[in-house]
Amino acid sequence: MKTQVSVKHIVIDFIYLKNQLKDLFKDKKEYQPIIDFLYDKDYLDDELDFPFPKLKDIYLTSYWT
Repeated sequence: MKTQVSVKHIVIDFIYLKNQLKDLFKDKKEYQPIIDFLYDKDYLDDELDFPFPKLKDIYLTSYWT
């Protein structure tokens, strides 16, 4: 039986860990859009009803830059 993974829950986990993620991926330019997204706003005070970036957009942005 496979466990369902919630993208929203993963993003919430990343928000809590954003400082560690920034340190871990500081030299990895391909992850910078995700780090920037996490630092863009204090999402923990919101209802989290914002549009998530699409994985394809993140891939294209990180792949082509």
